[in-house]
Amino acid sequence: MTLCAVTTYITETTNINATAIVSVVSVVSVVLMGPVVAVVAIVVMALVLVVATVWVVLMLAMLDVNGGGCDDSFDGGSGGGSAGCS
Repeated sequence: MTLCAVTTYITETTNINATAIVSVVSVVSVVLMGPVVAVVAIVVMALVLVVATVWVVLMLAMLDVNGGGCDDSFDGGSGGGSAGCS
């Protein structure tokens, strides 16, 4: 199987494109630089994906932190969460 076929298979079976990205990085790293660099590349790719996910979640949470009032929108808490909401 070619590298493209392997990544396509992984993407189709797991439905996670990140897996395909990490697999491409790891295979290329093993071929070009050796297994130690490949492990480092895999860890870095995983950290990038985690950081990106956390950043997106935090940005979405921040959208309504200071707004919304008492309109039952997400304010970070069950009691309304906004200042002056009684």
